[in-house]
Amino acid sequence: MSSAKQKCPICDYMNDVSIYVTGQKAKCERCHIQFEVKRSESFDERLNIQQNIQQAAKGDEAQGKDKETLIYSDIPQISGYEVVGVIGKGGMGSVYKAKQLSLNRLVAIKVLKKEFQEQKDFILRFNREAEVLAKLSHPNIVPIIDKGVQGGNFYFVMEYIDGETLRQKLRKGRLPFDDAIKYTLQILRAISFAHNHNVIHRDLKPENVLIDTSGNVRIADFGLADIVGDNKDYSLTGSGMAMGTAHYMAPEQRRDAKRVDRRADIFSLGITLYEMLAGEVPQGNFKRIGQLRMDINPAIDGIIEKAISTKPQDRFYSAEDMADAIRKALTSEDRKETLSPEKIDEIGQEIFDVKSRSLHRSEDYRKKRIIIFSTISAIILLSAISFIIWIFKHL
Repeated sequence: MSSAKQKCPICDYMNDVSIYVTGQKAKCERCHIQFEVKRSESFDERLNIQQNIQQAAKGDEAQGKDKETLIYSDIPQISGYEVVGVIGKGGMGSVYKAKQLSLNRLVAIKVLKKEFQEQKDFILRFNREAEVLAKLSHPNIVPIIDKGVQGGNFYFVMEYIDGETLRQKLRKGRLPFDDAIKYTLQILRAISFAHNHNVIHRDLKPENVLIDTSGNVRIADFGLADIVGDNKDYSLTGSGMAMGTAHYMAPEQRRDAKRVDRRADIFSLGITLYEMLAGEVPQGNFKRIGQLRMDINPAIDGIIEKAISTKPQDRFYSAEDMADAIRKALTSEDRKETLSPEKIDEIGQEIFDVKSRSLHRSEDYRKKRIIIFSTISAIILLSAISFIIWIFKHL
């Protein structure tokens, strides 16, 4: 039987498809993506090929059936884009690496899972994630480029980040102090911006923190984000989808994900900061960072413990407050390890200068107001009592 070749539709590799007939699925020898074979053979040749396929199938079963393979027929076909690979899969959809043909650049395309494409609640939540991204234009948040529906596929297009997730970095071990602080401050910049635009992420974790090849952080996956003041129900009640990730969820979020504020994100970031420095998440009676790493500024333990306090009112009130606490720790005289001046310049002093809108007061400001109000109230009360006593004396 003569040899037959067919080009892989993804990587253009010429594969030998001699043992296949039209309609069969062949696996590319280079990128391992399956594609549909298109060729014509005689009836007798097809019988021989089918026997070869059956023999090959037995060999595949011996290697195990659990190995996940991307089927070419499952790749979304979106006009203007050419899918070249898979970046990852989540609860609601898959993210593909693709080429934007009009500009000849790489992008990331998030596509809603097929089983959700006819479910109104999931479509609403998916579209809402795109709208959230559209209103959050910030250097530390992955930007959205396009959004649409094609061939039944609900999708939106984002900037492709060349790098790795924080989770991938943590798989190699705990991070150097400088890197952990640098990433934390950039995450604080991102969530400060989101919070000041009334958006609570609600799913901050290493998997949703992207780090490009220059060491810059980008926050991704706002699929569970909550918009303060939006009264619509996006909870996906009855879907079986968790509203967050257990280790990183604040206690109040576990009880009721719809009734959380910015301090839920502060909690998640506190857990993440501990994990970056310790190499594991804090659980039960966990050890302080100072017990695990003697080179770390002891003030960092206080920052982490405040961030992950069980009660929201005991945490930092805002991302600005937490960033300010870190800044003070970095410049304290009793530091054991801190950022060098060069590192601080590299991060950018503007990280420490994030300003919240007037609607979002800092914790110190609120404390001052309480003290002033209490003082004035006490003076008024004492004056009223004195006046009443004076009246009784002169009756």
